[in-house]
Amino acid sequence: MTTIAAVRPRRMYGTADDDSSLPPDYTVFGQLDEDSTKTVADIAAKGTDTGAGDGAPKETVAITGVSTK
Repeated sequence: MTTIAAVRPRRMYGTADDDSSLPPDYTVFGQLDEDSTKTVADIAAKGTDTGAGDGAPKETVAITGVSTK
C-alpha cells in the first residue's frame, strides 16, 4: 500500500546575511544566484506591510517558477 502525504503550501524563509536568527529546525536548501539576489533586494527595498521590516512584502509577490542545477 502506498501512502500519499497531503500537500500543503509551504513558506520559504531566507536571510539577508549570514547572521540568521531562524530556529535550527529550518533547513537551508539552496542559494540564490546574482540576478535572484537583486530581485529579492528590490522587493525588500519597497518595504513591508507593517513598516517594521519583518512583515510581508508591501507589494504582492508571486513565485512562478524555480530551477535547480
